[in-house]
Amino acid sequence: MMLRMSIARATVAAGTVEVWWSPIDLSPAQLDTLRATLDAATRDRIAALVRPDDRLRALVAHGILRRRAAAALGVPAADLRLRRTCPTCGATDHGKPELDVPTAPAISLSHAGRFAVVALSVDGPVGVDVEDARPDVDWERARRHVFSDAEWDASAHAPDPAAARLAAWSRKEAASKVTGHGVALGLERVLVAAGADADGWHAADLPDGLGAVRVADVALDGAVAAVAVPAGGTSVDRTVRRAEV
Repeated sequence: MMLRMSIARATVAAGTVEVWWSPIDLSPAQLDTLRATLDAATRDRIAALVRPDDRLRALVAHGILRRRAAAALGVPAADLRLRRTCPTCGATDHGKPELDVPTAPAISLSHAGRFAVVALSVDGPVGVDVEDARPDVDWERARRHVFSDAEWDASAHAPDPAAARLAAWSRKEAASKVTGHGVALGLERVLVAAGADADGWHAADLPDGLGAVRVADVALDGAVAAVAVPAGGTSVDRTVRRAEV
């Protein structure tokens, strides 16, 4: 696609994963600014969401993503288009989002509770996740669908089992997004080491021969978040910033 190169670029640095976050309680004017960045397909996808809160979160996440990607590419945000391809079935109506530009950075986005989070990397695929730090998690259900027996038993011995489980959950979700498979992999089969290396990365193994990734926590007040990259990639550093609108 042909893009208008008209904006000063803020290139994503090689070797660094950029993580941008925003609260969803933005002003009407700020929401209008984000809405103006969306293409018709994204607006339709968001409008199809049933719950108003989900529509709001998706609007903020997609708007922030487009603004940051536009800054990285030096183009108007409204000119950007996303494409999706499911790695399992090949369908194009779902799957990991990608910018439909050959030189674009890899992207990922997530939203939950009061936050939207996006990640960009020029070094290869990236996955990001945010989970609301809510007190009413159905841990018995999560035990069956999120954790291996060994992970569940290990979390029971943590100083704060609920906090340890929520952090592990977010790491698993982020890891599963690197390949685009997401939770369809079965999060209980995505195994993430509890301990991190000196740079804050947790080793993780994906099932079905999909390889290894690295996952790092992202600090947010009132939420739990994580970002993941391939284990063999060059991304080591992380920047975490609030996205201004």
